[in-house]
Amino acid sequence: MYPWIDLYIIKIPSFGLMVAFAFLVCNHLLKKEFPKNGLDSKIADDIIFYSIISAIIGSKLYHIIESGNYLQLYYSLESIFINIISFNFNDAFNDLQYLGSGLVFNGGFICAILFIFIYLKNKKINFLRILDIVGPFILLGHGIGRIGCLLVGDDYGIPTNLPWGISLENGLPPTTIETFSEYGQFNYLGYSSSELQQFLVNGSNNVITVHPTQIYEMSLYFIGFYILRSKFNVLKHTLGQSSAYYLMYAGISRFMVEIIRTNERYMFNFSSAQYVSIILFIIGMILYFNLKKINELYGNN
Repeated sequence: MYPWIDLYIIKIPSFGLMVAFAFLVCNHLLKKEFPKNGLDSKIADDIIFYSIISAIIGSKLYHIIESGNYLQLYYSLESIFINIISFNFNDAFNDLQYLGSGLVFNGGFICAILFIFIYLKNKKINFLRILDIVGPFILLGHGIGRIGCLLVGDDYGIPTNLPWGISLENGLPPTTIETFSEYGQFNYLGYSSSELQQFLVNGSNNVITVHPTQIYEMSLYFIGFYILRSKFNVLKHTLGQSSAYYLMYAGISRFMVEIIRTNERYMFNFSSAQYVSIILFIIGMILYFNLKKINELYGNN
């Protein structure tokens, strides 16, 4: 695990670094892709800028609303403010990193889509035309972000005995019996201390192995990016087709990974991310079955 990149002067969180890297890579590729499709490359800059701001806000709000930890939000904001006026920027940066506990993709995605929709409406640019181009790159960026999750040791899965299972003794939280048992952070998964003994790492009486869901999800997104990009020259002739495939693929991929993730469950034993995934898939299906009407109404313009 490499939660921090130590530059001596300042420590950079590896997750934040990977998120920044994802935005930079996608921005670079989109700036090359937009002119090929008759669009100003400046639009790519604007979309990435609004995506960064809205995604951070949306992801933090999503986590806070889901957890109901409003008091912690107040104290975090207070600490950030005090550190800034005290010129203690390193601590302020650390507080900002952990504000709301982390970046939740679904919240960031929903907020970013809303902001981009408003931006494109003001520019009089067809939203589906842009999503056709951008959709595959969202998969790419999300996949890169999952590398950051692996580096810091969070967003892993449930216990497993599979040979490729991983153990994160210093994870967030650590993969230990205490974390998964009756009084631990993941007590809602229903594991007892005796059940967890079978997942112990050789030579340990506490650390267990879990599914590397970060790697599963990253792999699915990279594969999806490759498939959609390799077929883009064909798909782009039908407005909304690439968007429909992106929404359905993203929805299925996340839903599948969530089955073995440690996220809390709600009605029908689904996590909140699975409900969002179902909505994405349904929107993608509706879009797919209405492609003919959409193209008759709007065409490629």
